[in-house]
Amino acid sequence: MEYAVELPEDIQDQVEVLSEQAEEAMEQGRYEEALDLFNQALSAMPEPREIYEAYVWIKASMGDACFHSDRFEDGLDHFYEAYTTAGPENVNPFIVYRLGQIYRQLQDEDNAIDFFIKAYLSEGESAFEDEDDLVYLRNRVALDGLDEDDDDYDDDDHFGGSSFDDAGFSRGYIPPDDYEDYGDD
Repeated sequence: MEYAVELPEDIQDQVEVLSEQAEEAMEQGRYEEALDLFNQALSAMPEPREIYEAYVWIKASMGDACFHSDRFEDGLDHFYEAYTTAGPENVNPFIVYRLGQIYRQLQDEDNAIDFFIKAYLSEGESAFEDEDDLVYLRNRVALDGLDEDDDDYDDDDHFGGSSFDDAGFSRGYIPPDDYEDYGDD
């Protein structure tokens, strides 16, 4: 599916207004209100929403609202949707860093490390807004051997095996639509 199509101008204006209101609510710690406004912005977009450039940043913003309200499972769903829609070839340092943080909160060390490494390779130490996350990564991976421009990075070299498939998607993640296939009610 093609990604990054621009919205028609009238819908783009509506999405921007709702998103600005949501961002203001987030700045004031009103995360549920922000989620509602981001949902309204998504609802304003025509189907299929995933093709629009705005979809990725709205889903990431929704994930961020969930992250800040300690709703890590919901945040994971939103951030992972943003990550998979953009595709691993379009790594967004904020999205992969926040995925690392969420996986860390969910005590999934392999995925936390995978995403922290992706953030590190993309932006170096500046990707880490929390020094504890960088220390966490340094205590588990030899960062001295990593180069920010290293296109040959293989996470198998750093710890016992990759949790990513050949397309760059996490093997441990099950999209919400597939939960029933795995017996999760």
